[in-house]
Amino acid sequence: MTQDDVNPMRDGLSRRAFVGRSGRLLGAAGLLGGTGTLLAACGNDKSSASGGSAAPAALITRPKIASSTSVLPMFIHQLAGPVLYGSQFGLKMTLDDILQFDSHSVAIQTALSKKADVISGSIFGSMAAISQGLPIKIFALTRNRDDNVLAGAGKAQTFDDIFKDGVRVSSDSKGGSSSAELQAIINLTKSGTTVSSLPGYTVLESSGQRQAALAAGQVDAAMMHIDQFWAVQKQKPQAKILAKSVDVPVYPINAFAALTPWLDTNQATAIALAKSVTAACSAFTQDYAEYSTAVKKLVSEPPADDVLKKLWDFAVQNKIWPTDPVLTEAAYGLSAGLAKTAEIFIKEPAYSKAVDTRAMTAAKA
Repeated sequence: MTQDDVNPMRDGLSRRAFVGRSGRLLGAAGLLGGTGTLLAACGNDKSSASGGSAAPAALITRPKIASSTSVLPMFIHQLAGPVLYGSQFGLKMTLDDILQFDSHSVAIQTALSKKADVISGSIFGSMAAISQGLPIKIFALTRNRDDNVLAGAGKAQTFDDIFKDGVRVSSDSKGGSSSAELQAIINLTKSGTTVSSLPGYTVLESSGQRQAALAAGQVDAAMMHIDQFWAVQKQKPQAKILAKSVDVPVYPINAFAALTPWLDTNQATAIALAKSVTAACSAFTQDYAEYSTAVKKLVSEPPADDVLKKLWDFAVQNKIWPTDPVLTEAAYGLSAGLAKTAEIFIKEPAYSKAVDTRAMTAAKA
């Protein structure tokens, strides 16, 4: 997945400049010119994002989700929840209701322009947008573990090698999940060192690009998903895992978010979405057949059965699929601290400003 996430602080952008930059992709550069446009509430159209009154709305059976999360077997729960398990909670969603983007900033912009109801993706990108004053709140945790590993070959034979001159290391850009995870790994032993300060650091946004670059010897170490490492190892038996993201303290990575006016009128829909992902996670954890069926339904090119079983074993062992949608203040603080260290933003928004606990609390009950 490419996650060129929202990072307005990177270039010292004002809120208006940030929205202008991302808005060009959708022809909506002037959205922040008037706050009334942004603060108009999203309503209860049964099949799409639309305006409405401030009164509580009926359940939207087919909410539109702007997603920047990977359509990968390990993380298919974020898609399978609403599409395959949502009917238990009144949803009638199909893949057509998921708008897939490589960029979290574009996913956010899609919601701002009312072409989507919900944002699914990087918690860091959503926090950065909130820190710039955008009227967004996180309402359910969808992922707090990752299967990313720092894979090495060539000049990177140990983790300490990535700090040496001439060793080429790659992740996605600031705000992306692999960059944040690499920062978390570094923090375990080299507190104060940032990813961007590594002597041979280079950005490759897609994990597929990083996989190909490591296999071709164009980089010496790269963040990638565990199954991508297995593929590289078949080509380069000398490749090894230098560090794993599951070895760092648990911290939130992905979440559902939405405009605050939409959340004020659409709690029923927010609760149903949160419950659907929790249901998928519980089903996958308990039964490999549930997971395998979901992957084969939703992933265009699913892996071979032996690889899929290895992925399931890894996910269960490392508790990849969260069965609790609640984003606690303590967990939020861990991600905020990591984001500041990774220079995603200077000051994090307060928990009460960034998180709407109503849907997640009700979904857990």
